[in-house]
Amino acid sequence: MVASTLQDWNLNPTRVRNDRRRYLATPIPFDSVIEAIVKETQTIKYCANRGDLEAKGHTRPEFLFSITAQTYDVFFNSAFGYRAQFYTDHRVGIERNSIVLKALQPLLLSAAEVNASRGALTLDQVNKSLELPSAKSG
Repeated sequence: MVASTLQDWNLNPTRVRNDRRRYLATPIPFDSVIEAIVKETQTIKYCANRGDLEAKGHTRPEFLFSITAQTYDVFFNSAFGYRAQFYTDHRVGIERNSIVLKALQPLLLSAAEVNASRGALTLDQVNKSLELPSAKSG
């Protein structure tokens, strides 16, 4: 699923370099972007924090990991990436968010297990949290 048209996805030439506009406008299946993220993800930092806004008063798992700048850019900013999924239809965006989390779930749970002493959540709680509709990948 993509933005309605590439024209809807404003890649303004005065703000976006030509090489970057080229790869952000290149059609790519969303599943391929997810595969790249999973493949590139290596060191994952995990902690459990109390939410200030969205999970106010509740503890939630938080993960931080690195991927290449281009994969990050395509995931968030391309006409075929994460935000474009929500732009097309919020239900599509929610579905794609769930797919991203499902793909990352084994890696994230492994990081949570290795760092279990750092968190106030059990592995089962982390797993359940990743499966909630309110869980976010972006």
